[in-house]
Amino acid sequence: MKADQPLGLLPQSFRDEQAELLASGISNWIELNALTEHELIDLCRNGRSTARNLKRLKGIAELICQLG
Repeated sequence: MKADQPLGLLPQSFRDEQAELLASGISNWIELNALTEHELIDLCRNGRSTARNLKRLKGIAELICQLG
């Protein structure tokens, strides 16, 4: 998996978060990794996303970006 690839099909448990990210124009792992804590909180306030799942996805994005 490459950092600049689209998020693709995420597990069902992340469906609300993926929809919120795509609606906000965040479509790949690099963009997700660049989000600040404040931006993650804003995404939670606007939709059905949970802070817990968004933080998990950001952690996954960090790992993908570091691995190349």
